[in-house]
Amino acid sequence: MIDFYYWGTQCPYNFSNIEVLKTIEEKYDVEVNYYDLDNNHNLASQMKLYSPTMTIFDNELRWSGPITLKLIERYLNGERVSRAPYIIRSKNIKVEGELKLLTPELSQDIRSLCCSRGCINSAHAKGTWMKDVMTSFEASFLGVLHYVDDQCVGGVEYVPSLTVPYDIPKDNITAFLTCAFISDPIYDYKSHPLERLEVELKKEGYTKLCAIVSKEVAFPNGPLNWFTDNGFIDKGLLYHEKNDHAYQHLVEKVL
Repeated sequence: MIDFYYWGTQCPYNFSNIEVLKTIEEKYDVEVNYYDLDNNHNLASQMKLYSPTMTIFDNELRWSGPITLKLIERYLNGERVSRAPYIIRSKNIKVEGELKLLTPELSQDIRSLCCSRGCINSAHAKGTWMKDVMTSFEASFLGVLHYVDDQCVGGVEYVPSLTVPYDIPKDNITAFLTCAFISDPIYDYKSHPLERLEVELKKEGYTKLCAIVSKEVAFPNGPLNWFTDNGFIDKGLLYHEKNDHAYQHLVEKVL
């Protein structure tokens, strides 16, 4: 049995992961259960979920982030599957390129950074999800994208905390940082758009920005020291996602 927990298409990988799982259902006699956390915050709390995409095999193996047909077939064949920690040591040379406010019309610009195989459809689904959130909360943007030589190299995304399914403090003056991307071994593409985002959030009436970050690994956000270096306060460990080697912490910053 495979259970798939996902936060709408906040993460474009949710779209491509569902495509993989549908293929598995067609090829093998495997039960797959799908749980959209968008309207089921209690389930996210119950399952200790702090990642927008989580596949759980036989109520035991938890796998966050992208999945592949090959990975699942290896598991179904009885192989032991695990992952190495996704750690990127960065020199953090700050880059300051062009910044654009993230709207659904720009969702295709992040394809090469956080969509499986640059999938056009997953980026489109991300844009549709963004539009729904923006309509519900009367938001005019959901982040800041960073461009160098007309190429999107990174950015930061946020949503109102009240729409977040995770078990975290929520109110109408707290914004939640869904993503800060990408982690690079040399360049810091994230600090410049973060600075702009903080300015824009204050204009929108937010007084606090929080995030779920991993102590060392890059997914879903990390490492922790990048956030503390940028003025966030570590509020402590929430959950240890063992297979991902992710000690997940809540961090907060007063704007």
